[in-house]
Amino acid sequence: MKIASLLKHKFLRDSTTLQVGAMFGAGGNLVSAIALTRLLGAKLQGEFFVAFSLYGSLWFLVNLGLYQVTISQVAAATARGQRGKAMGWLAFLIKAYATIGIVVGVIGFLALPALAEHVLHARVEIGWWAAYLSLLPLIELPRVVASAALQ
Repeated sequence: MKIASLLKHKFLRDSTTLQVGAMFGAGGNLVSAIALTRLLGAKLQGEFFVAFSLYGSLWFLVNLGLYQVTISQVAAATARGQRGKAMGWLAFLIKAYATIGIVVGVIGFLALPALAEHVLHARVEIGWWAAYLSLLPLIELPRVVASAALQ
């Protein structure tokens, strides 16, 4: 079977596109990890990962999977030609993600510094770094909505 005939299948083209995109994403992650190691050094990088793990634990407790639900609903509405319904789901994502971002930010600033110091016995600065990271959902809101719209 020739490659040209294989590329006529939509499933194969879509799968190839996703795999190439994932490969570029993994390459970007590798480059950023190398750059982070070179910039921070071993000790500061370890502290950064502790702070990021603290934030990540909080995010996983609060994250409801709104992004994934919105993508599936936008895709379904778009496939049916219901542009208004797709826009409604994107508006819902903006409101819900912003609300969750505010909740995560407030909890992050109230709980993560104390959690780092008293539970992990880490420096309190690590907890504050984690608290600042808890603002990421609000900072990433435009990217998340644009990504959901483009799916």
